[in-house]
Amino acid sequence: MTMNYIEFIETSVFARQRETLLTEDEYRAFQEMLIINPLEGDLIQGTGGCRKVRFAPASHCKGKSGGIRSIYYFQK
Repeated sequence: MTMNYIEFIETSVFARQRETLLTEDEYRAFQEMLIINPLEGDLIQGTGGCRKVRFAPASHCKGKSGGIRSIYYFQK
């Protein structure tokens, strides 16, 4: 049986900002969103596959300007 998994590797900048912007539950929800649909974000041209995604947990819902944005890379 083949097991597929996703590994999240964070930059130090992301890790610091995540601690101040997201609760642990919100961070898990963000990861779950990417696990369910790893191609969620908009493809950034010229990056070799990086994507930009917006995540709006309930504590950040202030219209379109609310939430956080993250750039990530997904490799099959």
